[in-house]
Amino acid sequence: MVREIPPKKARQGGTSRRVLIVLVVSLVAAFAVWGIAELYYYGAMAPGPQANEAGESL
Repeated sequence: MVREIPPKKARQGGTSRRVLIVLVVSLVAAFAVWGIAELYYYGAMAPGPQANEAGESL
């Protein structure tokens, strides 16, 4: 005998506001880390003081 389960009860879980908050906070954190990494990259790639022909730094 097959037991019928209503579609609402067969779902694994309902959506809640907590899930949305976790997803949004995670996305914002990922963009923040990405931005920090970009700033670090451009800071590290910035040219340093140039040496003149005599080998002395300016």
